[in-house]
Amino acid sequence: MSKAPAPPSPRSRQADHHRASTHTTAPSAPSRRGRRLPRVLIVNDRYIVILSGRGHLAGRLRHRRGLTGATPGALEAFLALRGLRTLALRLDRGQANAGELARRLDGHPAVSRVRYPGLPGDPGHRTAAAQMTGSGAVLAFEVADAPTADRLCGAAHVIVHVTSLGGVETTIERRSKLPGQQHVPPGLLRLSAGCEHINDLWNDLNTALQHAPRPGNPA
Repeated sequence: MSKAPAPPSPRSRQADHHRASTHTTAPSAPSRRGRRLPRVLIVNDRYIVILSGRGHLAGRLRHRRGLTGATPGALEAFLALRGLRTLALRLDRGQANAGELARRLDGHPAVSRVRYPGLPGDPGHRTAAAQMTGSGAVLAFEVADAPTADRLCGAAHVIVHVTSLGGVETTIERRSKLPGQQHVPPGLLRLSAGCEHINDLWNDLNTALQHAPRPGNPA
């Protein structure tokens, strides 16, 4: 009689901790032809796709499932369940932190632009307010150039410089350094707000911003 798989060790969990992930549930929505698109449930550590509809994407996913299988392993199932247990708590705290950081960054002299739909001046604010009950836990802001952004990432201590979303820790990265992201402004930084105290986050970010020159006035 086979034994049930044991949960992964703390070291295994730590190794998977910073994998790219987020914490939102994207509802299925009608396509232009009225078909339902797949619903994607994205939790910290793992992505889960729930298929609905019969669009061309559904056929591609069925083909891929036939080639590679669709049954998650014990580790993947454990990580997905772990993320779901704290999803609501992480989203509430991360969203609150993101909104406050966006407001403070919007008035910082070293920041040329903040992209967050919760700000009244954001181009997507009216649409987001009509469709959403919150503005999410991810924001982006721009500094002078790529070297400035890299120095800022290296100067942060509480905020983790890594490609990851939706965890309990706040993360930051310069998107344009990644392959296929050359269309992104070179000084744009993406920040995923975690569950730390807002004052700890702001003190860390504000100190790191001291390494960034003011827009239009390079150091």
